[in-house]
Amino acid sequence: RGGGGGEISRSERHRRPAFIPPPIATGYEEDRLGGPLADQRRALPAFHYRDIILGAIRRNDVVVIEGETGCGKTTQVPQFVLDDCSQNGDPCSVVCTQPRS
Repeated sequence: RGGGGGEISRSERHRRPAFIPPPIATGYEEDRLGGPLADQRRALPAFHYRDIILGAIRRNDVVVIEGETGCGKTTQVPQFVLDDCSQNGDPCSVVCTQPRS
């Protein structure tokens, strides 16, 4: 992801705890989400971690997101990134990979 805020040193990145705190209500749900799939998106666990996920992406070179099947990792997280980049005028590319046997 390109652009977006101040730079953080590599040493500072390594000091961050691995624990991600519970999500905090941000108003994103009411202000920015609409359309025919809005209720389904709100019901996905990933939806409530939007700001935490975007913050982690801004602060780190690599972010691995792990979650249960159907939580929104592959559908919602790329949409969060695209929405955020579009809103901020930042160019971006999103690639999703999944192991398959």
